[in-house]
Amino acid sequence: MTLQLDERHFVKPFAQHQALGHLLLQKQLGKGWTAGPCIALFFQKYTNPQSNTNPPTIPELRPYFQVANLQNLGRVSLRHRYRAEARFFQNVSDNDKLGSGLYFNNFRFRYQLALDIVLLKATECRKNNLSLRFNDEIMLNAAAQSSMNVFDQNRFYASIYWGFNPNSGLELGYMNVYQQRKAPADFYGKHLLRLTFIQRMSFLK
Repeated sequence: MTLQLDERHFVKPFAQHQALGHLLLQKQLGKGWTAGPCIALFFQKYTNPQSNTNPPTIPELRPYFQVANLQNLGRVSLRHRYRAEARFFQNVSDNDKLGSGLYFNNFRFRYQLALDIVLLKATECRKNNLSLRFNDEIMLNAAAQSSMNVFDQNRFYASIYWGFNPNSGLELGYMNVYQQRKAPADFYGKHLLRLTFIQRMSFLK
């Protein structure tokens, strides 16, 4: 099981975008494969901080199922991750007040290709480790209203990860998001800073 806590901020202007947590229940399947159910809880503040509005912080509940394959090549590792998720948002009234209950937004499919490069490897005498991480991810909407709305977004991410020990660490990175708006031909980019705490826990061997 893995607990992941994220804080995401826009680069300019410096404003909070999201705070979120993931709980991943993954099962080792052999030969580098893992799979299992997960759940995430998001609190989104701004989608566009340059607007002169002060929107409410909107909760989103996101259950998903994930399959991943990790290929270790010495100090370099390559990972393929496949994810299917359902998105539920809290209701918001016409005057931008949070209402009661959740509504279903959509299903989304995601594929991520990630590359990790170990800079400092943990040993018996030194438990901490340091890595560079790069990934690119594409997201597609299921049951889109038209063929123009299938693409949701593409994310490129680069970070540095410091592991306190084999099971926990901090990650600081930059995320570039190219995302489609509600209008099919309207796209925009987001530049984000991301701070992540990761804690792995094993209960069953």
